[in-house]
Amino acid sequence: MRNLCFLLIPMGIALLIVSIRNIIRFAKAELFFEMPCLEEEGRVYLPQGKYGIWLSGKKFTKSPLGKIGFQLVEEATGNRVNLAPNLMRTSVSGFREARVELYSFYVEEGNYTLSLDGEGSVRERIEASIGNLLIKKPVDFSSFTVQIRKGSSFAMFFLSVFGINIAIWMILGGIMLPFLLAEAGY
Repeated sequence: MRNLCFLLIPMGIALLIVSIRNIIRFAKAELFFEMPCLEEEGRVYLPQGKYGIWLSGKKFTKSPLGKIGFQLVEEATGNRVNLAPNLMRTSVSGFREARVELYSFYVEEGNYTLSLDGEGSVRERIEASIGNLLIKKPVDFSSFTVQIRKGSSFAMFFLSVFGINIAIWMILGGIMLPFLLAEAGY
């Protein structure tokens, strides 16, 4: 019985490795398009799939949220793509740079035009008004870019975090449980 508990250790290590790899893949989503916030529109070819619009820039500076809005139009038909705002915004940050996912969308394969139309959503304008109270300096649009990155499932991110927790408990259980069973007389 005690020897079977030692099997929890390699199983936990394998689950830990898989979960960490999934979180790294989530943070390093493939970049398809990048445009400075100073430009008003840009063209991009997108294969069929789910994508996200990210705002990237310097940390600890006033962001252009609320001052820019996004519009994605398919060039062939002129139809606007429905941009779904993210309720729980995903963010990735380094030492000097950070990025946050603002919208997600699904497109068919084709050429698209991303426009910055100057109209942010209500949520973004509320966040901008709070930012205006805290930071009085104007927004430096030159230090921010808009990115389109390959979308990834938020459910997979939560499963990966859950997998890391379970893996740690499996490793600890595989180490401690045999000694506890020996103490109990099994």
